[in-house]
Amino acid sequence: MRLSRRRFLGATVIPAAAALTGVGAGVGASVGAARTAAANGATPFDVLLFGGQSNAGPAPAGGISPPLLGAEFPASALTFAGTKGYAPGRTLLDGAALTALAPQDDRPWGAQLAATAMSFALENGHLADGTASPGYFAFSAGEGGVPLEYLTRGAEASGHFSFVNTLAAASRVQPVLGTAGGSGVCHAYVFIHGENGPTAVSPPDLATKRTVYRTMLAAYADDVTAELQSRLGQTFPPEFVLLQTNAPDHQVLPTYDPYLAGGVLAQLDLARERLGQGVTMAGPAYHTRLADSVHTDNLGRLIVGELLAEVYRTIRAGATFQPLWPTSATLRGRIVLIRFEVPGGRLLLDTDWVAPVPHYGFTYSDDASSATIESVELASSNTVCIKLSAQPTGTRPVIRYALGNEQPLTQDHWSSARGQLYSDSGRPSHYAAAGFPIPPTVRHYAVRFDAPLS
Repeated sequence: MRLSRRRFLGATVIPAAAALTGVGAGVGASVGAARTAAANGATPFDVLLFGGQSNAGPAPAGGISPPLLGAEFPASALTFAGTKGYAPGRTLLDGAALTALAPQDDRPWGAQLAATAMSFALENGHLADGTASPGYFAFSAGEGGVPLEYLTRGAEASGHFSFVNTLAAASRVQPVLGTAGGSGVCHAYVFIHGENGPTAVSPPDLATKRTVYRTMLAAYADDVTAELQSRLGQTFPPEFVLLQTNAPDHQVLPTYDPYLAGGVLAQLDLARERLGQGVTMAGPAYHTRLADSVHTDNLGRLIVGELLAEVYRTIRAGATFQPLWPTSATLRGRIVLIRFEVPGGRLLLDTDWVAPVPHYGFTYSDDASSATIESVELASSNTVCIKLSAQPTGTRPVIRYALGNEQPLTQDHWSSARGQLYSDSGRPSHYAAAGFPIPPTVRHYAVRFDAPLS
């Protein structure tokens, strides 16, 4: 199905003279007022830039077309004309060709761009809240199926252009918005990666992979955000926003593979280390169905877009967002207590969306395999209580969540490693209200983690 409200019926390219003023009156008073302010230089567009692997772009996502087709917000959700909002990593983007604006309107095949789903979610939020929209300019650049080093500086020498394409696009944002009397400021750069880690990791174990990937990811975050700050001419770097990968669980059935989990945990490590210092983890992606064994399906793109929009509102307000992640994990006898940072109201166990998984996604292990999980329940608004089958006698006890519980991928296309712990943001899902079969509110699912017990 498609959303139909405020469908763009005019030209596919917005003429420069009319881009920020002449169209705005047709999309609601608050949006039109924001566009008029932008035309006067008072309110810059919010610039949303995305990078990463195929889940950041129009990779195969099931079905024949994205669920959101057409320019839903033709005056206030924009991108570069002639690009459909995306630059593929194996093709060098000609920045000089980026000269005009067009509404965000994804190509009529493949996946919904997460950037488009996020922009539309933000715009719908303004309408629901009765607040003025600054307008959103979005662009994505990436390449599917490549390790991290192919997305970083210098990869262009081997024919991988995602990094230079991102910089070329960023360099053109202000000039192109300027032709229409506006400007832009980038508060967040969203990076979606992890199905492939660094290629040169030896020995191939979790500790090495986790360390190498974290180090490389930190360097990339610093490099790309500094470049974006410079090329956009702003006084601060954008926040580096991570979506924790839902793969490569399909590669490790039926048992937990600590090496392949290294990238997942490295993302979490970096987000913890840089909390409040330029890196934010928005949450996991296992709560979206897959179109195949890797790619989030189109409904999942809507879920991701609304999650990113919810997190972005916190960043945009100048506050620090913390995902649903553990703050302590203790073992007393056969009882494990895990306390969480809880965005939204309180902890909940999902019984209506994610396909069920044993013990809601939690597993226990130690060096002697001395105990298993007997039960999982919520002890309070921020604490999970896990009862073990016996008092453990092994060393190095650890609780894992959405990591060591791989299930058959045939279970209705859910990620093979997943969990059912979440908190409710309380914000209604505009996409659910429009009839898409997804949860009725935006949910924060717990990140994938391992927690040594003390």
